[in-house]
Amino acid sequence: MSAGILSLIGLVLTGTTTAAPSAGVDLEAWQAFEKSPLNPIIPAITGEENHFYAASMMIGDDGEFLIWGKSEVHKVHGNSIWLVTTPNNLGWERVGEPENPVLKGTGVQGDFDSDGTVVPTVYREDGTYYMFYLGNQRNQKFSLGWATSQDGRSFKRRGLLADPHDYRGHVPEAVWISRATLVRAELGTIIFFGVGSDYDLRILSSPLGPLGMPNPILSPEVVFEAEGDEHRVFQPQVFWRNGRFWMLYTADIGEKDRYDWEIRLATSLDGKQWVRHGTVIAADTAYDSRRAYTPWLMQRPDGCWWLYYSSMGWAGVATVSLATACTNLFEENIGANS
Repeated sequence: MSAGILSLIGLVLTGTTTAAPSAGVDLEAWQAFEKSPLNPIIPAITGEENHFYAASMMIGDDGEFLIWGKSEVHKVHGNSIWLVTTPNNLGWERVGEPENPVLKGTGVQGDFDSDGTVVPTVYREDGTYYMFYLGNQRNQKFSLGWATSQDGRSFKRRGLLADPHDYRGHVPEAVWISRATLVRAELGTIIFFGVGSDYDLRILSSPLGPLGMPNPILSPEVVFEAEGDEHRVFQPQVFWRNGRFWMLYTADIGEKDRYDWEIRLATSLDGKQWVRHGTVIAADTAYDSRRAYTPWLMQRPDGCWWLYYSSMGWAGVATVSLATACTNLFEENIGANS
């Protein structure tokens, strides 16, 4: 197991630099993504399921494409985490039967994930898959938990990482934690995650302590809040490349109760002060006219880029869509499993 995951990180995001925050960011490269004509590439899968939300994607050692996401099967067990796979980025198939998702709610009163599991992010190190996910408790609170697996298909719960009520000093009335993302920077291993309520979400960060210990989320602080036309910001995917943090995030820009969401880009030299660079994926086609959200960027074997994201049109059905670009987003590559 690498020290990046399991070692106690005592470093915090400190220090300054004299480099211009926007230098080295080619916005045209980020805005060159083209949506696939096959979108949505993954519809709501079938039958009783009316949504499938993408959250995390990886290419396995055998070349298999894997996407972990949330699906709703109302007559079986509500919100659960599923895995869908394909050998060629087409013809996705669900792994497992409706009664046996990758991870579902425990059904045990009092558990932080008693009533459902949603929005997983999955990382792999030394042959082990690490999943960070949100546990639902009676639709009143979403907490951050983690689980591990040796095959990416059967996960074992490891415990609670963060309870939103612990962050009410930062975000009053906090009842949600939104998707978490890990970043291995020169400053240590950092976890970014959204915290808030239905209409007030912002992004916090913290050095990540050793998994399995009580209260491993240390010294969180708000590092990114809604500005301008944004009502809330959440669901980050953050990278550390070329001496800066790069963040794709979901921005809610609609009127209250409309939920017009799009994917935007911001960068930071220290993880605290961020520069916004605008929209990367707009909600402007029939299948994502209401929401383009939950971004997951990875590099293709040919050096181009895939940007998977959840999409929703005005019919209110969540699906998975794909955009591609063959531009130089970073000087260094993002590997298929990073």
